[in-house]
Amino acid sequence: MKPQSPKPEELKQLRECHNLTQRRAARLVFSSLRAWQYWESGDNLMHPIIWAYAKYAARRRDQKIEKARARIASTSEIGTGI
Repeated sequence: MKPQSPKPEELKQLRECHNLTQRRAARLVFSSLRAWQYWESGDNLMHPIIWAYAKYAARRRDQKIEKARARIASTSEIGTGI
């Protein structure tokens, strides 16, 4: 089965699910804000490879954020004597 381009709703859902602005989502896949806006509005189709990378990069970003939060929490616990 050939990979499919995402529907505009899928792009918006991915972006909102990962708490990304259009600008940050565009940066995540190394594109311009305007390109992301075209994809999300349905004016242009996102290439399936970029879509696959967007999903991967969004998940990876969330993992890094969680890891950083855990690191901050552990260092704050050390300072409080917990």
